[in-house]
Amino acid sequence: MRAVAFTQVLLAVALVGLVADRITGWMTPVRPSLSVTQAEVPWAAPIGEVTKLEQQLVELSRMQAKTVETIHTQQQGMAQLQRTMAKLSSTQETVAASVLTVKQELKQRRKGMGRDAARMTRAVMSITQREQEDLEAEIHSLIVGNERLSKERADLEQHNQDLKNRLQSAGEEVSKATVSDRE
Repeated sequence: MRAVAFTQVLLAVALVGLVADRITGWMTPVRPSLSVTQAEVPWAAPIGEVTKLEQQLVELSRMQAKTVETIHTQQQGMAQLQRTMAKLSSTQETVAASVLTVKQELKQRRKGMGRDAARMTRAVMSITQREQEDLEAEIHSLIVGNERLSKERADLEQHNQDLKNRLQSAGEEVSKATVSDRE
């Protein structure tokens, strides 16, 4: 749970950083581009490489959106897990109260009817045991779902890192091509 919480906090910080970067990008005034042909600018990168970089940026943006969606889904799973835990706690309190009530009734019935109290106790215990088993099964399914979401998020992060690396290497290739074009 701590690792999941730490990962979520780390992703939230990264997301806030990305949002801040985007907002500052939106806040800066856009300067109109000058219309210049590639022949006039010998140091410019070839259009094919620029297009390739744009495609990689679009793919990176899609992966980031998918990561945010996965985080949101995981947060919903965590909320559902918390609700289930609260329900389990409430059920355990109810069981404890029922056991106390049964014990009190047992004391009273021992004087008169011992068999009915034992039957009632077994009935109450079997009901509460079934409820507890149902809750444990639900918790298990939530844990399995959470682990699946964590794996998906890790895969997305790895793919995102791969895209960043490819983008960086493509940028370096463009820089090298630009330098060699100048020479």
